[in-house]
Amino acid sequence: MSIQREWVFGKHKAHLEGSDMLFVRMGGPVGADDARALINIYRELAAAQPFFAIMEVSGFAANAEARKVFTQELRQEWFRGMIFVGAGMVERAVTKAMTVALYLAGKWRMDFLYTDTTDQARDTVSRLRAKPLSATG
Repeated sequence: MSIQREWVFGKHKAHLEGSDMLFVRMGGPVGADDARALINIYRELAAAQPFFAIMEVSGFAANAEARKVFTQELRQEWFRGMIFVGAGMVERAVTKAMTVALYLAGKWRMDFLYTDTTDQARDTVSRLRAKPLSATG
């Protein structure tokens, strides 16, 4: 699939494939500025339509400030799905904790999904695309 658009923020990169599949590669520690930059990308894409976010997170380390930005700013209605690629035990624990915080804030009811490879993430997107969009995302 061809890349439609690319972003670079800090040590991180994102690119849009097609109209609804955003790949994000976290290239190091994530601070609040990185989190805000990513939220702005999400917000911009979601203005057109809900999309799939595929996050390559091996070694992902979001500091407390970044996690706070994510839990305050993320909106479920922006996404058709969020898939984490290469998440180890620590990354899964961090993302699960963020899910709980979002759920308790009333902002989230969708599970984060996990795969080992980007090819598996693409297969997951294919399965999710087959599901109809609900009124909540």
